[in-house]
Amino acid sequence: LYVLDREKFDLNYELAAEEFGESEDGYEELYQEGFRPYWRKGTILIYQVTQEDMKFVPSGKFYGTFTNDPIPIQPGFFLVTGYPEMKEIWVSGHSVIYNDDGQLLRSVGVRTQEEMRDHFLPIMQARGMKLRRAGRRLARPARRGEEVLTIVNNQVLAKKVVLDDGSMVIQEEAVD
Repeated sequence: LYVLDREKFDLNYELAAEEFGESEDGYEELYQEGFRPYWRKGTILIYQVTQEDMKFVPSGKFYGTFTNDPIPIQPGFFLVTGYPEMKEIWVSGHSVIYNDDGQLLRSVGVRTQEEMRDHFLPIMQARGMKLRRAGRRLARPARRGEEVLTIVNNQVLAKKVVLDDGSMVIQEEAVD
């Protein structure tokens, strides 16, 4: 799960015309929780992190825009940015888009979002790959005050407390 504010959600998703299929196991419970199917939209630029890149990020972490906690990065992960905007960088082991506002805490050696953009956006433009965002996701309105955890490979990558009434919670269908 992850949270996007309404503006970013509307920029990246559109309501799917169809509802849940009867054969889609487990969706009835998600439907009862308020999730509905949405299609991804837009274009992204991705770049696979190399061992050489890790010299720039020796802590193996940087600050993103969707959580106050440093985001882990390692060779093989993908750096992702919206294209052509390229306003922020996020990381994924499988090119999924995370994103929201935040950045209050700083740890020694952890790169800032600005440093990540300055260093990697030129590399991503030169050696990255442009892809059309695609696929169906489930999303529901966030509830003010709820804490949403983004968990990948049993590791909490982000914690976000919803502070508004317009944000959306997205259920990712990835394997990592």
